[in-house]
Amino acid sequence: CVCVCVCVAQASYRDHTTPQAELRFGAKRSTCFALLREGKPVWGCSKGWTMAGQLSGLVPLSLTLVEYREGDLLGKLFALASLLPVFLLFSLGVLILVRRDLHTVTFLIGLLANVGVNWVLKNLVFCELRPDHPGLSQGDGTFGMPSNHSQFAAFFAVYMSFFLFYRIRDTPQPPMTVMLMRVVKTMVASFFWVTAAIVSYGRVYLHYHTAAQVLYGGVAGGVVGFVWFVLTHNVLSLLFPIVESLPLCELLLIKDLTSVDDVVRVEYDAVRAHRSLRHHKRQ
Repeated sequence: CVCVCVCVAQASYRDHTTPQAELRFGAKRSTCFALLREGKPVWGCSKGWTMAGQLSGLVPLSLTLVEYREGDLLGKLFALASLLPVFLLFSLGVLILVRRDLHTVTFLIGLLANVGVNWVLKNLVFCELRPDHPGLSQGDGTFGMPSNHSQFAAFFAVYMSFFLFYRIRDTPQPPMTVMLMRVVKTMVASFFWVTAAIVSYGRVYLHYHTAAQVLYGGVAGGVVGFVWFVLTHNVLSLLFPIVESLPLCELLLIKDLTSVDDVVRVEYDAVRAHRSLRHHKRQ
């Protein structure tokens, strides 16, 4: 629902501002797109509504707005990949509502702390501007060192890799063997790293960051992800039983699943046992 609302809002924004762009500047859409196809970006014509939006006081929602050159399929794929951090945050929120696990809550807190670290580095430490690209309607005059997307992706990849190999025990249920489980872990971790590389390279390809900004973001995200995993594994997880026993957590059914090897199997067995017990009582 949130994604649909965002798409509708952006579509209405374009519909509202496109006529103003054509009336105020007399720029024909076909001419602008022809110049863009020739590799000549024109300020205000990349999407047909940039200049009008600036004059009318309207600004795009940069959280979900990613621009790419028209007709560039690879750029479109990288633009979609740039939205993965937003989708991951919403997915973690849904997972917390469904699982109500303390470790998932701390992981989300770590991601938000990583975003805060990025803001400090970007606005108080480095203060380096994004690359100059007149075809973009956003990003002009804003700081880009380090890249928030690459730092987010690196944090996720590093944390989940340590989680897979150090938190999930190699005690699989048949027909899964120990060797097969390790292979699956390696494949899942590789998927996280490949996804992080795609998101990071896409920011350079779309001219939102330089290669150095993406590299610094990856290093910062990896360091923060490793530190947060060590802190969670050695300190915070020891406090989970205390937090779990708090009245508010008991009211919200928040629990600690750290010691559970196979959460899906335990939930499955618990549901079947509860159903059998109710059936026995009715009889």
